[in-house]
Amino acid sequence: MLKRVLPTVLDAIQLIALSLWLGGIFLFLVEGGQSSLHIYIWNTGRYSGLSMAGIQWLMRRRYQHDNVRYAGDAARQVITIAALLAEESSRTASSSNTAYIVQAVLLAGCAFVTAWLYQPQQTRMTGKQKS
Repeated sequence: MLKRVLPTVLDAIQLIALSLWLGGIFLFLVEGGQSSLHIYIWNTGRYSGLSMAGIQWLMRRRYQHDNVRYAGDAARQVITIAALLAEESSRTASSSNTAYIVQAVLLAGCAFVTAWLYQPQQTRMTGKQKS
């Protein structure tokens, strides 16, 4: 039972972290770069990014038998680490808005890959979904 429940719980935590991080960046960009939101985004970005990277590392063997999804999961991990590095560089960059835009683009890519990974898999021969 734990093998069925744990991946679902970890996926939910990862999606919550992604939505908090991406939502904070969009809120910052819409508000025009208020300084009070910098601290929220820095803390949320750091902890969300670390938790996302950790969860993806724990779940890295989930798509081991499907080469395309395994490569997609690896790409998602690389995109998450790149967004985390962009978040860290936004602390020292003179134009932090550019760093936030880069983070938003990377996180949107991560969300796209995550949505693709969660789609039901089609078999090649019959076109039916695998269970």
